Amino acid sequence: MASKVLFDLNYFIAIFLVILNPTAVSSGSNKVKNNVDSNVKDPIKDYILCRFCGADLADPRKIINHLSPAAIVLTNQTLFEQKGVEVQLLKNPVGIQFYSITLLNTKCAAVNNWQYDFSWYPGFAWKPCICEQCRTHHGWYFEPKDAASLNFNFPSGQGFYVLKLNNLQSENFANSLIVTPKSYLN
Repeated sequence: MASKVLFDLNYFIAIFLVILNPTAVSSGSNKVKNNVDSNVKDPIKDYILCRFCGADLADPRKIINHLSPAAIVLTNQTLFEQKGVEVQLLKNPVGIQFYSITLLNTKCAAVNNWQYDFSWYPGFAWKPCICEQCRTHHGWYFEPKDAASLNFNFPSGQGFYVLKLNNLQSENFANSLIVTPKSYLN
């Protein structure tokens, strides 16, 4: 109840300040608007986990739609509480096919040297990326060929990750599998 009263009081103070200085709302120096905007953050509704060990891999808000010209199939899905995720079916040189998503950033560790052959993205070099906890291969880290260097293990402004969808799991799904014993509910 006290928090509701405090919220109502802050709301009325904000309205009062706008009434005293109506030009502050339209100007760049709006303290009321800045205070409200700076305190509002989009909460993470889900998280991408390693299917094998449960380690945190990525924030789903980092999913991007970086399409490969080598994609065999492309579907638009809602994954990890994100709408409009482009899922690509890719095929490696050995003939193994897998569904994948692209992300700006992930906690996968890029390993080994840069590879310049067999890239699904023309003009990009790649490195395998693995789970830092269980060492499972989750996908690849891509960087433009001119930006790729031996010691560069984090994406530049043009770098991105491709993760195999069958190695990922939603945190919300994992949490739904955990059942609280009835004796703990009382």
